[in-house]
Amino acid sequence: MILKNPYDSHVHWLWTGEMQSVLSLHSLEAVEDLKTLSVHKDHYRGEWLFGFGWDQNKFSNKKFPTNADLDEVFPDIPVLFTRADGHAIWVNSVGLQRANIFASTVSVPGGEIIKDPNGNPTGILIDLACEMVQKYLPKPGPSEIENYLIKGMELFNQSGITHIRDLSCDERQWNVEESLDRNGRMTVAVEQFFDAFQPTQFSEALRLAKFARDQKSKNIRVKGIKVFYDGAIGSEGAFLSQPYLTRPHHSGLKLLDQKILKEMIIETWKNKFEIAIHVIGDQAAEDVVKSVTELKKQGHVGKLNLEHGELLNTETIHLMKALDVSCHIQPSHWLTDKHWLSQKIGDLSRLAFPWRKLEEENIQFDFGSDSPIEMPNFLRTIEAINDAEENNIPRPQKEVLSYHQHPDCDWVKNCYCVIEDGIVKETIFGGKIISNKG
Repeated sequence: MILKNPYDSHVHWLWTGEMQSVLSLHSLEAVEDLKTLSVHKDHYRGEWLFGFGWDQNKFSNKKFPTNADLDEVFPDIPVLFTRADGHAIWVNSVGLQRANIFASTVSVPGGEIIKDPNGNPTGILIDLACEMVQKYLPKPGPSEIENYLIKGMELFNQSGITHIRDLSCDERQWNVEESLDRNGRMTVAVEQFFDAFQPTQFSEALRLAKFARDQKSKNIRVKGIKVFYDGAIGSEGAFLSQPYLTRPHHSGLKLLDQKILKEMIIETWKNKFEIAIHVIGDQAAEDVVKSVTELKKQGHVGKLNLEHGELLNTETIHLMKALDVSCHIQPSHWLTDKHWLSQKIGDLSRLAFPWRKLEEENIQFDFGSDSPIEMPNFLRTIEAINDAEENNIPRPQKEVLSYHQHPDCDWVKNCYCVIEDGIVKETIFGGKIISNKG
């Protein structure tokens, strides 16, 4: 089959390339497996050992690991291992000391430092607290950023993708990607959002978006600003309407005050940009949609993008019908989350992956991968939809891959991929073959 304008509606482009070069932790099934890791010099960021991909839900006890677990294998160097969802980090004792995190340290709003019964930090930091350690890692330079962006494009192209919607960008990335485009080195068309993970970063993200829009790049469309309202279910930061079964007094994290969120939305729309808001928990989605509904009544209108929207209740979906809203869903998350979803959130799992309900209510949505959280892969989307249907999540009525097609055929013409026998055989961007598997 031929898929025209093959599109991944939610990726992290730079991170996709960078995570191909770090220590992979996806195979960890117990903390004892740390001893089997093969560490290479390229896995270091300065003095720090950097890794990505651990998931405590694969461990037999399903509990977060600790700094003591890391200390047994890495006692003398600072270690930072990012969780598979990107919303939590695991740090050893040397790393905690380098970041000046002790029993007396208080987390920032919208973040959590997990502590043991004695009040000592366990080495697990969630959502906005992650920056308390991440800021000590050296930032990649222009040549490294270029290498990561090219690696990311190559992976997208090999997966059949010619169009991406990138949800994370700062000034360093923008300068490199604009240069790649200006010099004819782009092999993807990019819808670019500038992210403000911390609320204090919003003004800079908006300034940069306005600057970038004025560059009028050929293969990059500057679309807007991305902010975060909550975290992820796997790291128990998604904001729910009831407590997690695994933590009876914890319903997740709200990363933004609603008053500040409304101010951000108004300012974004005033500057003719779209707002993209990370919402995974049902309460997070409800809060955001109600806030935008209130803004509309006050005369503020613009494009709202709900990123993920993994849990949506009936009232939230009903309110969305009156808004200019799109949802960007990652079916492949079902394949990861299904193993523990009901154990964490109980009957709220009935709200999960509501693509059929959105379709029935004529609410626009697209499919993406959240790369590198999940691999960018159209066939994995199909696998996820089929598997979810077997688990009583109704499939979309429309063809699944139609939600992986960019609607603007005139942006970059003659873009498609050829899929045969479950394999992407060839990818064409602007009429040129950019990936060919024979």
